[in-house]
Amino acid sequence: MREIRLLVLSILFGGVFIRLFPVHKGESISDLIVGAVLSPGGFFVASAFFIAGFILQGKVIKVEIQALRDRKPRYILMFTHLLSILALTWVGWVHACIFISISCVYGMISLDLKREGGRHVDH
Repeated sequence: MREIRLLVLSILFGGVFIRLFPVHKGESISDLIVGAVLSPGGFFVASAFFIAGFILQGKVIKVEIQALRDRKPRYILMFTHLLSILALTWVGWVHACIFISISCVYGMISLDLKREGGRHVDH
């Protein structure tokens, strides 16, 4: 149940990030940087939601991978996660792809495959 709450929060944060992040079509990356410097409010708030969202999303991914490794897959969580990713791509697919990609990398990095219970374990 905790993971569902984390997933819902991460999707809300991801949606707010997609909606608030300033999009400049047809401009160069330097225009985006100048816009972020001259009006940092929206950029800063969107970045804060992005960071909080991908950390929460990474925790959910970590739980899913650990459940698969323990051979106790949580299909309802995985299906809900897939639906939430599809919902985010409907809002804005470029931002959602960036959000999900970084979340996946963070979730895989946060896995602790060699340690169990605070001690090194050789399997």
